[in-house]
Amino acid sequence: MSKEFAQSFFPSFTSFVSSPDLAPSFLVNSWDFIFPDDVVTLCSLPPKVAYIPRRPCLAIASLIGAYIGLNLKSGRRILPREDSIHAILVNSIHESWVKSRVAFGLMNVAALLHHCIIPPPISYQNMNSARKYVDNITWGADCIFTGLSSINLFIMAWLVYKSCAEKKSSKEVKSLTHSIGRLRLSVHVALFTIAVTLPMILDLVFRNGHIDFWSAASTTVEMVYLIPLGAAASLLFPLVVATAFKDFGVCKKGSVDGARVAIFGAILIMASLPLDASLCYFVSNHVPNIKTSPLLHDIYHLPTLLFVGCDVVFWGFHMWINDLINELLAKNIKDA
Repeated sequence: MSKEFAQSFFPSFTSFVSSPDLAPSFLVNSWDFIFPDDVVTLCSLPPKVAYIPRRPCLAIASLIGAYIGLNLKSGRRILPREDSIHAILVNSIHESWVKSRVAFGLMNVAALLHHCIIPPPISYQNMNSARKYVDNITWGADCIFTGLSSINLFIMAWLVYKSCAEKKSSKEVKSLTHSIGRLRLSVHVALFTIAVTLPMILDLVFRNGHIDFWSAASTTVEMVYLIPLGAAASLLFPLVVATAFKDFGVCKKGSVDGARVAIFGAILIMASLPLDASLCYFVSNHVPNIKTSPLLHDIYHLPTLLFVGCDVVFWGFHMWINDLINELLAKNIKDA
């Protein structure tokens, strides 16, 4: 079920957090609490899943995510006046949001292929070289597109904070233009550098000075997924929560409804982790037919709930950012 899914998608990370010899006890205990051993047997995928897609409910969530990322229209872009900080910020926020949204859509396409259309078998020993190559490509694309989406969300959040600034002089506006370019480069370089060097440091620490480069490469791809995601969430969601409750100082911008939708999606994501085992026990005891249903056997699984939560989050972001850009456009016209 979800434990097997996590171990196949984050092999290095899950090996670390589940190892009493490597990880702090609270991480090991949290892993065992979220993924009890009996759940793996009780709520695994049906043994004879020969049809495509392998996880139909996850496939639907991925298709919805691909639509949100690749088809929804965001707020319109404007040409900046030389002395208009609002126009520059609108264009920069718009650009970051579009890049994040498109990367999210491509991540869902890669996830659809990797998890549903051409999912890896339980054992890599049953795979030929070409099949392993395809699996690694779709897995890497899933992780990298997630990282790129998160990096641009991080940049977008910083720009939204900057949008609260008062009107500045033309000299300060030009400085802001340069600083936005430097910010984009710095954030990409910093987060990817951390993602590349951290696995090697961990190998040196936990492998007695020996670096396994294949293991480090795998861990690097996982870190490209996890580190930008954590950075974006830590900067963006305080802003979204403040908007949802109309408590962002003088910068009460963006759609309150959109912010609340995004928060609901985040709650669904966070609740799905501790509820994974509970849902398994509930389904097994009360509606066991779902576990063998051709269309619904993965509806209560953690991956499906995570993808649905992400879809809700990005739909909320779409509502919030569109209103934010429209408000900044109105302020730009007023200041003209």
